[in-house]
Amino acid sequence: MISKIDGSPQRRQIVAWLEQLADDEVMERVRRLGVAFNYEADIVLRNVEILNGLRDEALAFGREAQPAV
Repeated sequence: MISKIDGSPQRRQIVAWLEQLADDEVMERVRRLGVAFNYEADIVLRNVEILNGLRDEALAFGREAQPAV
C-alpha cells in the first residue's frame, strides 16, 4: 500500500526499509492501522495519515542509506 502513495520510494527501497526492522517493529507499525468496517471515514482518514508517515519513514531510510558524495 505504501508504494501506491504519491511521492513514495520505489518498492525495493520500501522492502529494504522493512527488512532492516525487527519483527516487533514491523508489527508495531501494522498495529497502528485501524480496521474500517463500511469504510468509516474517521478510521480511513487516520489510516491515510499513518500510511503517509510510513512512507516518510521509508523515504528517510533511503536518504540515510545513500552514501555521501
